Amino acid sequence: MGGIAIVAGAFAGWVASDFYHGVYTRTGIFVMAAIIGSALVGVLDDWIKVMRERNLGLSTRAKLFGFMGGAAEVARRYPLSDNALPARYARAIATYRQGRLDQALVQIDALIAAEPGNAYFQELKGQTLLESGRAGPSLPYLRRATALAPGALPIRVLLGHALVGAGDPAGAREATTILTQVLQRDDDYAEAWQFLAMAYERRGDTPNSQLAAAQVLFLQGSMIAARTQADRAQKQFKPGSPGWLKADDILNYRPPKFD
Repeated sequence: MGGIAIVAGAFAGWVASDFYHGVYTRTGIFVMAAIIGSALVGVLDDWIKVMRERNLGLSTRAKLFGFMGGAAEVARRYPLSDNALPARYARAIATYRQGRLDQALVQIDALIAAEPGNAYFQELKGQTLLESGRAGPSLPYLRRATALAPGALPIRVLLGHALVGAGDPAGAREATTILTQVLQRDDDYAEAWQFLAMAYERRGDTPNSQLAAAQVLFLQGSMIAARTQADRAQKQFKPGSPGWLKADDILNYRPPKFD
């Protein structure tokens, strides 16, 4: 926002200078118009960023307290007298964690009704259904959450999990695509590798399932088990193929030595 002061100073100087000389040149007008236009764009960009960060920050903070805080701590920080959406969000999560599923779903539905375009609320409904054994019904909510927050990798992984859990071949194929896209952005996402291994297994693709399982074990530091899975997978790939090379990387990995 300090740029506003700079622009204001430049504008005042231009006005004073041209007024002193008794003429406003076309070049000066064009230059000032460009400066002011750029400043307005910057202010708008800053405002959008602030609003996004404010909304995401509140939701993220409430989510962390809901999932990680104890019931008493959530009740203290987000009392029933607080009707703001982040507070209701934290209480809904806490209710679910306490095993009161039906009550939690009522609270989550109220959140979605209040703000249908909130990816976190859609995600929570999908996660609650998925983790209570209802993978199929969770899919519309997780798809919606993914559409609302396409860059949120955890939501995409959750959608991949649900697709695998739904148990149909088409879902396993879609999960493979989604989880592969996640891993293209974050190759160290162990949970994505875990569900990718399950998706490949559902599809009957044993080599890729074993390779994905090897990646999970590798990221967890279980090197002997990782090499065992990688060796099994590599024997089924064509030498020099991407899968063969990926398995070879695990087989030949040696931890760095620190003097």
